[in-house]
Amino acid sequence: MKKTIYLFFSIINIKCIAQSIKDTSILQISYNYTSVFDTVKMLKNINEPMILEIGKNFTKYYSFNKKIGDSLLKNDIINEQVTDIASLSQMVANPKYFQKKSSTIIFQNCPPNKLTQITKVVDDYSFTENLNLMKWELISDTCKILDYVCQKAVTFFRGRYYEAWFTQNIPYPYGPWKFNGLPGLILKISDTRNNFVFECFQIKNIATIVEYDLKKCIQTTRHNFIKLNKIYREDPQQILINNGFKIKSIKEADGSDANINKTYPKRPYNPIELTYD
Repeated sequence: MKKTIYLFFSIINIKCIAQSIKDTSILQISYNYTSVFDTVKMLKNINEPMILEIGKNFTKYYSFNKKIGDSLLKNDIINEQVTDIASLSQMVANPKYFQKKSSTIIFQNCPPNKLTQITKVVDDYSFTENLNLMKWELISDTCKILDYVCQKAVTFFRGRYYEAWFTQNIPYPYGPWKFNGLPGLILKISDTRNNFVFECFQIKNIATIVEYDLKKCIQTTRHNFIKLNKIYREDPQQILINNGFKIKSIKEADGSDANINKTYPKRPYNPIELTYD
């Protein structure tokens, strides 16, 4: 197992060419994101605010809490001059940094007609895929969300059936996560089992800088990333050990050695994408 993971890392460990592209946002849409990560116990990671920034040329979707937490962590590491793995691991575990929140960033239409995903699995990995992969069926049902009249649409995407509500009053063909291709902004979407739910709670007309930055990413393919992420989500300590982290050096508050299985326990895995295709 260790040899397999080591070889896997060596194959896909290709650093991205440094590049940064900036755009100016037109709209900033906030969504409540709910996900079920254990389908047996039906445990939920609820009310994580996610942001969709629609720029003139591309969109950016990310966790609001993760962005704030990363900024706080970076400043504290610099201010406290943290240099060793043990101290860093203890610091990251602090709830104030929101490190258990979504680390995924999704860019739509950057590069043009492509979708780029960046996700942290020890390191930051990125891959691109085609943009308009969803085939939608429009339904005549309507409802109101935030005073916008919305129409229903359904699709099947990578192993899950979804029901979406979009509004033509905001004529942008985007939505949270990878959802796109409807004749209006998606304000609510969920799979039919309610394992993954995205619901808009705020829309702002705001002009900010939207940045596409791959300077620190490792480039891979979607197929290889899903394999890596599955291993990490189910058995994170194995990935960390094989990636050079000295987990045994982590200490508890009383100075004793940390329990590795307690610190990085094996976890249930319920990915939003069920297929490798």
